[in-house]
Amino acid sequence: MMDFQYFFTYETGLPQGIGYSFFDATHLIWMFVSFLMVGLLVLLYKNAKISSRRKIMIVIAAALLLCEVVRTGWFIAIGEYTIKNSLPLQLSRILVFVEAFAIFFNTRYLKEFTYACGLFSVAAFIAPDIMQYPIFHIHTIRYSIAHILIMAVPLMWIIADGFRPDIKYLPKCAALLVGIAAVVETFNIFLGSNYLHIHYIPTHVNLNLRQPFFAMAFVGAVLGFWVIIYLPWVIYDKIKIR
Repeated sequence: MMDFQYFFTYETGLPQGIGYSFFDATHLIWMFVSFLMVGLLVLLYKNAKISSRRKIMIVIAAALLLCEVVRTGWFIAIGEYTIKNSLPLQLSRILVFVEAFAIFFNTRYLKEFTYACGLFSVAAFIAPDIMQYPIFHIHTIRYSIAHILIMAVPLMWIIADGFRPDIKYLPKCAALLVGIAAVVETFNIFLGSNYLHIHYIPTHVNLNLRQPFFAMAFVGAVLGFWVIIYLPWVIYDKIKIR
């Protein structure tokens, strides 16, 4: 039975053990259901009439923005909103706006950026920073919906709309990511914050790495991920030319 007792409770008010742990049964089931939802959304979009796809995308864009409104409203309502920790300056929250903008204006460059960076959301399910919350909680539900949509949209474009990632756009995407990081770091300097986890490792990630080694590992992981998601398209294009 779903328990509403702690549905709106902030993490500091939750009892011990109400959440879940890395790769326990709850975590694995949650990941499976989330990835299944991504697949179902892509399938639904692919099978939808072409005349309906634009409406579906608009609904998704609105849902993404609503996720951010819900998060901000919840933080304000419970008195936990702070400039230091609550601004939408983490990558997934920035992607909410980038992806919505790409949907509304059908921008090729931003579509590429959402493919290059949006699929990073797989890490949000593998190593989530919400495990102190129960599954049936406003924060977990909002977090899940936002990341499911962030992952699903670029896959929808590829599988249903004929969008093809192009590695020629990757340097521009990397430049935009670096530009975003520079702006965010300005906020970090003035606020003493850790947006984008630039200064130190997230507390929920159990890695014995200090800066600058964490930053080096993070950059290496990003580059490695880009190789994984772009190499198949490079190979495909070469085969197609032949």
